[in-house]
Amino acid sequence: MMKYCIADWHYPHRTFVENLIWFSSHGFDVISVLGSQFVEAIRDEEIAEQTAFTMMKFGKTLTVHGKLPSDHSEEKVEAYRKDLLDIGAWQKKHGYIRVLSFDVPEEIRGSIVPYVKMALELVPGCRIAVEDYGLTAAEADDVKALEGEKRFGYLIDIGHMNIRLAGKNTSGHTLFTRSEMECGGQQFTNDAAGFLAALKSKPFPVVEVHFHNNDNVHDLHLFLEDGSLNMEEPLKALRNFGFEGILTIESAPGFQFPCYGQAADDGIMRTYKQFKEMVKNVYGQEKKIRVLMLGNSFTFYHDMPKLLQNLSGFEVESITKGGAYLKEQLDPESEIGGRTLKALTEEKWDYVVLQEQSKAPAFSKEEFQASVKALCAMVRANGAKPLLYATWAYRDDTDKLRSTGVSYGEMLKMMTESYHEAAEQNDALIADVGLAFDKIHEIVDVYMDDDYHPSPAGSVLAAEEIARVIRKDAAHR
Repeated sequence: MMKYCIADWHYPHRTFVENLIWFSSHGFDVISVLGSQFVEAIRDEEIAEQTAFTMMKFGKTLTVHGKLPSDHSEEKVEAYRKDLLDIGAWQKKHGYIRVLSFDVPEEIRGSIVPYVKMALELVPGCRIAVEDYGLTAAEADDVKALEGEKRFGYLIDIGHMNIRLAGKNTSGHTLFTRSEMECGGQQFTNDAAGFLAALKSKPFPVVEVHFHNNDNVHDLHLFLEDGSLNMEEPLKALRNFGFEGILTIESAPGFQFPCYGQAADDGIMRTYKQFKEMVKNVYGQEKKIRVLMLGNSFTFYHDMPKLLQNLSGFEVESITKGGAYLKEQLDPESEIGGRTLKALTEEKWDYVVLQEQSKAPAFSKEEFQASVKALCAMVRANGAKPLLYATWAYRDDTDKLRSTGVSYGEMLKMMTESYHEAAEQNDALIADVGLAFDKIHEIVDVYMDDDYHPSPAGSVLAAEEIARVIRKDAAHR
């Protein structure tokens, strides 16, 4: 599912946080911020918290676009490392960054692996991407050292591609020209088919695409309807490539063409509406997947249903109550049971997510299994597919965990096995959020201070895991 993103770094008539709020309120799913602006913002504790609150309030996520060190000097590398430490600390606490991408300066091209590995180490829980790299034999050899690194990928810039296709590229890089390396041994053709062949030759996934227009010669970052590039050609290639990542409109009023204030706002909204219409025409009108979430505070904390909707493009609704057990969803006389019965009998859903009370699957297994069985029957009668949102063990070495009488490992094992048994017995999908927490809880703070509710980063992780499971299943239905 395509996600619309806006590069917000050229709108100086608003503050950093005001831009986040403005663009979040105007239809964009993801907001892209410049690395330098982001680091400056989060080094102010108040702005750092306002940034996280804005992401939570609107259910949005971020991409951060920075630069690798401009040379290999100790001074530049240390400055880069310090920036990563600050970005990483914010990400560990809040978790709203989806992609951290980098321009690659000329001085270090052909030798970037140490800097990519540093980013992978210091900034957890997001993809790390480099823009338009691996374009020469030396660069391709360089990134071979990253093979098998699942978090690494490419950012492709369509505006830069346009300049290179027009033969005006003077940098020595070959992105989507007629080089065999770029096209996997096929002759390049200057159209969507050639672009697709080049994309398919990449050894790493394309996780983000920058869109802006230009005059074939200069990197102008024009609005998409201006300039010389027909945007439908790369969109057709992306469709055929199966790309479902982040489409970032990198049109930058006031950057390399004069346009400021209200005119800039009007221009970017015009280009956004036209681009959405173009994507719809190229991809076709897709039926939105409808998702109903049944659960408690592990579902509604940080408005995770809205976060799931914005991450995935699904239409998401929820019926929740703090501390609720699934058996309450079955009781038509309860606060939430009546709403659940109405939702499952009067509306149509594609997936229904079931989330039990935080420790019941481990300590009230039979009751949990019975509730899942009854709810799965109701879900299937609706024509939907049930999905179990398997939650986590309480934070290790805490009073909250000690109150259960078992260790962290024991509780995680009991929760996981109970959810999996219920999924198998009822032919339900399962989102192993508890196991995802376990993999990352030592480097990302996935718990609130109460040691069992999800932190904002935890809710992002849960939403991403649920979205991943649904997308995978929907692709095979």
